[in-house]
Amino acid sequence: MLFGNYYRGSFFGKSSASVLYELSVQLNKETRDMLWWRVVGVTDRVIHHKTDDEEKNIEVESCNKEVYRLVPDNSNNF
Repeated sequence: MLFGNYYRGSFFGKSSASVLYELSVQLNKETRDMLWWRVVGVTDRVIHHKTDDEEKNIEVESCNKEVYRLVPDNSNNF
């Protein structure tokens, strides 16, 4: 998010669940449960209109990639 958006009234950043999940990936400590909480955090932002379409698409695509990576046995069902 750009600094200028703050003054336009847009003051939401990434969900804390997304930030913590990204940190866990960097530490190689991610789990399926943590991914679930990330999805819940992204969903909350979308439902409550705390994100624009571009950010939403980036987050959803990132979550999809992680699901394919962490749940390879069920990837054909998505």
